[in-house]
Amino acid sequence: MNTPDDSAQEVERRPIEPCSPPKGVSVQEHEGQLILQHRNPTTGYGLLSAFIMYVIIVVAYAAVSGGFPISEIIVAAVIGLLILIIPLAMIINTTTITVSYSELIAARGPLSLSRTRRLTTDEIENLHVKAETNANTGGSSGNIRYHLRAVLTGEEEPVVLARLGKDYEAGYYIGNMIYEKLGLTDEVGFVGSGKRIGPVRPRPF
Repeated sequence: MNTPDDSAQEVERRPIEPCSPPKGVSVQEHEGQLILQHRNPTTGYGLLSAFIMYVIIVVAYAAVSGGFPISEIIVAAVIGLLILIIPLAMIINTTTITVSYSELIAARGPLSLSRTRRLTTDEIENLHVKAETNANTGGSSGNIRYHLRAVLTGEEEPVVLARLGKDYEAGYYIGNMIYEKLGLTDEVGFVGSGKRIGPVRPRPF
């Protein structure tokens, strides 16, 4: 533990380099806390292109029709704003997991309705990556999304720590870093989607 007189005490966060983290993951340590961050803006860029197409269509329609009534301009602006907010949130939102020896905090922001999770580390039984498939897509592998979840003592439903999109490797990396910080030797488990029947099985990063 650093003391106030310790000349090596760091003020700035310093990156940790045990091995190369997967794309979209950053790892830092600050005042004894492990700080893991994950961003996955790829889907947001795809939706942003949909917004651009919407703007092009609206402008083209206005040019052909000679303009909009004020009521239609308001409606078009509201629809455009709603279309824009979703990809912007996906692009700029970051999941931040802060781990100390006694507490784990999982937060997502700045444009997110997800509430911050605060867990004591002694209530965490294990971590696993959960695959979820949209039931309307027929179980296509391209539509599977992954979450990093924590199983808590006395709780039936696991807690979602990070929504990872298609970055399942990020889930294993972040989970293994949490285990390492807490001095645990467990392996991050894997739970298939509802269309994948089978037990939780270890799947090392």
